[in-house]
Amino acid sequence: MQNFENDYSAKLLQEVKESGLLDTENALNCINCNAIFPKEYEKCPHCENKVFDT
Repeated sequence: MQNFENDYSAKLLQEVKESGLLDTENALNCINCNAIFPKEYEKCPHCENKVFDT
């Protein structure tokens, strides 16, 4: 399970990097699992938490 979680987090991070959103206000960082993902997701797609930091 841990490997799947790491792969999914890496996929989300790659999506943010490719879209040019890294280090912008359009990228969110999940407080719960530290996933970085585009702001268009209204909750963390990794752990479904709705508490995040910009």
